[in-house]
Amino acid sequence: MYGPPVPPPKKPNGPCETRPCETRPAETCGGKTKIKMKIECISTCVGYGDILAHTLPRNKPHFDRMLIITAPEDKQTRKVCDYYRVPYHATDSFKTRWGQFAKGTCINEGLAKLQKDAWICHLDSDIVLPPNTREALERANLSTGGLYGVDRVECKNYIDWQRFLDDPEPVIAGNEFLIHTTHSPFSWGTRVKFDAHGGYIPIGFFQL
Repeated sequence: MYGPPVPPPKKPNGPCETRPCETRPAETCGGKTKIKMKIECISTCVGYGDILAHTLPRNKPHFDRMLIITAPEDKQTRKVCDYYRVPYHATDSFKTRWGQFAKGTCINEGLAKLQKDAWICHLDSDIVLPPNTREALERANLSTGGLYGVDRVECKNYIDWQRFLDDPEPVIAGNEFLIHTTHSPFSWGTRVKFDAHGGYIPIGFFQL
């Protein structure tokens, strides 16, 4: 059984490409049909097309639609998007050709091009999500009134990344009861908190 089809977004003007969002299969729980969560993802990438070539194919399966925001002069990022059939929006709002980097402005510009009828994820283009990400999010019973973040480990160089790909450590093990928080030689990323705002703050590399 499948949920109701999601209508494709209207094709905007300019260099932003679009494609219809896939629908996710429904689940039956307690005799009731539950439609799986829909997630749109937005990511900015200027000058890091070589890194996007590694992250994009690994992150794409977790989302119903991804949109990459880049600058018109960044041909490598656009080429990577074309190869993996992910839509992009090229905009001068970054102002990179004038020595600036207006990331926040471009994030808002990209958000305006999403359907915004379900979950939205902002993801940095140098982040690789683990293979179980989509399943974990759907199991988490998240509240639509919250803003969620995740922890991360930091890969400092390309050689360590290749070593990890050759011998990856599972994120979940032990009949799904054990969560691995050490991925040698990666280091554990720092969390951010503001006591005046309730403590832990989901920072920009992943915000859902």
